Amino acid sequence: MSAISRLLCLLLLLESSFSFAQRSLTGRVQSTNGQPLAFANVLLISAKDSSMAKGAVANEAGLFAFEGLKTGQYLVTTSMVGYRNAYSAPFALKDAEGTHQLATLTANALEKQLNEVTVIAQKPIFEQQLDKLVINPSAMMTAAGGSVLDVLERSPGVRVDRQNSNIALGGKSGVMVMLNGKLSRLPLETLVQMLSGMNADYVETIELITNPSARYDAEGNAGLINIVLKRKQGEGTNGSFSLMAGYGKFEKTNGSFSINHNRGRVNLFANTSYNYDRGWFDFLPIRNQSVQGAIWRNEQYSDRYPITKNADFRVGADILLTKRTVLSAQVQGLLNKRDVISYNSSNTRIAGQSQPFTTSELTWMEDTPWRNWGASVGLSHTTARQHTLTIDADYQWYENNGINTFDITQFMTIDPSVLPIKSMKTTKETGIQFGVLRADYARSLGKKWKMESGFKINLSHIDNALGVERNIDGLLTIDPDLTNKALFRETIGAAYANFTGKLGPKTDFQGGLRAENTHTNIQSADGKPLLDRRYLNLFPSASLKHQVGKLHTLNLAYSRRLTRPVFTELIPNFFITDPNTYYVGNIALKPAYNSSLRAGYGFKGAYFFWVGYGRERDVINKHQPVTYPGRPELIHITQNFDRSDVLSVEITFPLTLVSWWKVQNNLAGYYRSSQSQFDIGPFSQRIYYGNANSVHIFNLGKRWTAELNVQYLSLIPAGVMNLRSRTNVIAGIQKVLPNNKGMFRLNINDIFWTNTLRWYTSFSTQQFDFQAKMKFEPRVVKLTYSCSFGNQKVKTTRQRRGAEEERSRVQF
Repeated sequence: MSAISRLLCLLLLLESSFSFAQRSLTGRVQSTNGQPLAFANVLLISAKDSSMAKGAVANEAGLFAFEGLKTGQYLVTTSMVGYRNAYSAPFALKDAEGTHQLATLTANALEKQLNEVTVIAQKPIFEQQLDKLVINPSAMMTAAGGSVLDVLERSPGVRVDRQNSNIALGGKSGVMVMLNGKLSRLPLETLVQMLSGMNADYVETIELITNPSARYDAEGNAGLINIVLKRKQGEGTNGSFSLMAGYGKFEKTNGSFSINHNRGRVNLFANTSYNYDRGWFDFLPIRNQSVQGAIWRNEQYSDRYPITKNADFRVGADILLTKRTVLSAQVQGLLNKRDVISYNSSNTRIAGQSQPFTTSELTWMEDTPWRNWGASVGLSHTTARQHTLTIDADYQWYENNGINTFDITQFMTIDPSVLPIKSMKTTKETGIQFGVLRADYARSLGKKWKMESGFKINLSHIDNALGVERNIDGLLTIDPDLTNKALFRETIGAAYANFTGKLGPKTDFQGGLRAENTHTNIQSADGKPLLDRRYLNLFPSASLKHQVGKLHTLNLAYSRRLTRPVFTELIPNFFITDPNTYYVGNIALKPAYNSSLRAGYGFKGAYFFWVGYGRERDVINKHQPVTYPGRPELIHITQNFDRSDVLSVEITFPLTLVSWWKVQNNLAGYYRSSQSQFDIGPFSQRIYYGNANSVHIFNLGKRWTAELNVQYLSLIPAGVMNLRSRTNVIAGIQKVLPNNKGMFRLNINDIFWTNTLRWYTSFSTQQFDFQAKMKFEPRVVKLTYSCSFGNQKVKTTRQRRGAEEERSRVQF
């Protein structure tokens, strides 16, 4: 019997051992037309003194339950926005144990609607919760018309490295991204491109989860980022749309539209968005390295003009099959096209000499279209005793046939040992299929405890063909050493159990265990084995929250997680930026493991102080520079580092300076110690770094508000390289139109053109040093109009979690 099978048997034994008789009450709430009032508030009231005995929330089918009840006289009341409170007749619970069924409660809709009232109050930009920080993009007016990646860049504790397509959380790399609770197994290179084209107006919330529980996948050493898309489910028809026009160095535009129709037992929804961004950035790397007994100095300049077009859609339905059973189905598609033309120049000289002995001009044209479609189906059933079983099946397909052309338009050298490259063409044909089946079961254990358990199977099939052609005597000829095809197959099986409950009247506990078994196999097209790796790991997690009085809370959390190498880092890969600079894959990469502990203090639910410690082994660092003695080439390769220890301190506190000026502040500081052993010698680093984010909200009156967002990031380690400090100042202003006619938002990004990426590293033993700078277009101005229509009563639907959560191992 496998380890996962044994764990499943243990879960079943645990579930059965907690099944015992108790006195309970079940019922249902509905509107006057017989439709369930999903997620209505339900209270059990003592008929003797009108005190509240218990509270509950109805599920999608309008069902609710109270368990562990004492004998006595009771009545039940229900409330929901847009409806009058409904009350049951008084009833008695006697000594007999078992389940008591209450007659259906019917709530009447409010007869009169207030059409002229405009609600100006909005959610806070940041909401600190027990295990996560919640970001509300709709409250961040400087995010209007921008992308999800823009919002992440302005979020506390998040660092986005656009050059290396990396996202760090809490001072650590290895973050994973979820969409609507579904883990995306796309590589971060792909996700960064996708998120840069995803309209932020399309997003309800972004959750930064630093210590996920066992019910989440164990992937992501730094934690999880969950992007929750907007979804409205009021009765009738409702929706929203937004339009943006912007300009920096070049033009930009995007738009989004969503609609929801809820009638009877069927809820239909659809949404779509489109983004066009014509941009610019430049890249200036400089390196000195020892070649043939002399120090060669290579300087490059890359002037890049990317055009990104992104279109996506989702169409789905929720169908109430019975009072307790919901069937969900969805199809979605994506087209992401990125065309880049770069004008690169480089020269090489002996250090100290003014004249280069080699110069070149290179035109790089990149065409990387991605196509995707997927479908999912799910079934959720809730028993009369509020036991819930959810089953999801999901399938995702991706295709990428990218072309990169490098033309050496000019080449001059006075060194006969330097061989010219006239031109080069690389093609990449990638087909990806993800299939996921998962089942989750949840039930209460007595009065104060809840158990969640489940299993998941993920299958990944990836075929990647890389073609490299060189210009030899005027003809493009295949390079047999670099041209190859790899077949990537991976199977991940997982099972988990998670328990939530109260250890005392003021202490909440959550703890669980997750087991994941991974089999990764890579073969060449002729069947030659390149990699075959199997590993089974256990991932415990636990968190405690203790209430001290009414104003103070104490928190403690622990988790163990891993980061698997994505297929684009494992399989052979290749592209160049000048005749002697290459980027390649590394099939020897190993998974990285991290254990972290966090302790926190909260005051009034708004002021938070956290300290943490994390240890990671086999740390995965992307695009690390590698040289070989006596050779002029620089190779960028993703590598494992032996170990990294991180101490962290995080502070969140709001300020109200005057009634019309409020400030939300987030500060974080880190101490990192890294060690590793490479072929060129040992690497050791100890470094302090941090970041600060201050968001100022100004209420100007007459539905006008303004926002100023100031960000600072100190020097940050990135493997053997360091990313220098940078700042960004963003401002926006908003006008809410009367009579629910929408709102206008105007914002400007990087006002002082200080958000520049700069790296550096050096190895004295190798007589090697490297530095680079990347500048983006400054002062991008965007004007956005957004509006909602129809019935705007919002309810939360169940999150779908299936194969879309396997979208983090593909590269755009």
